[in-house]
Amino acid sequence: MSIRILGGLGKGHVLEVPPENITRPTSVMLRRKLFDRYQDISDYTFIDICAGSGAMGLEAISRGAKKVIFIENSQKALSILKKNIKSFKEKLQLKDDIFQVLFTDYKKLNFSQVLDTPSFIFFDPPYEKKQLYQEFFDLLSNQSLIDVIVVVEACSQKTMTITEFEQKFGTPDKVLTHSSHYFALYEF
Repeated sequence: MSIRILGGLGKGHVLEVPPENITRPTSVMLRRKLFDRYQDISDYTFIDICAGSGAMGLEAISRGAKKVIFIENSQKALSILKKNIKSFKEKLQLKDDIFQVLFTDYKKLNFSQVLDTPSFIFFDPPYEKKQLYQEFFDLLSNQSLIDVIVVVEACSQKTMTITEFEQKFGTPDKVLTHSSHYFALYEF
């Protein structure tokens, strides 16, 4: 299976996707809605947590983000992520310093050490692992976030409904939906 970059300099570039039992790519419609909402991300650093294929971070670079940090802790997904970065970088003749790959558990991060401002933090864990959402929000609550947009992907059928999500983690500034999948956006 493969997916494509939707817009920007790398529009149409094909990305390899890890097997479904390892990761699940974000839907095309949700990716489009997010990047249509934020037209100019040229000053932003994009942090792609649970990066998988790297589609979200590479889409951000394609659309002008100044840097992307990919965080992945699956060795199988990591090898595909690195292939995708390499082919994308070569095709667009991009410098190495705009890409950073961290093979780690995101819970070990101190965001103040990796965040530039402004930044996007994109979090897309396996939907069924509901405890990861709580751990992520607990981690965020211990951070000083200024000029940061947090985007969390979830699924009404496999994670929790939007209403349950809002009751548990607070009302997002915006919710973008497609089918049973949604992004909850929090702007700090």
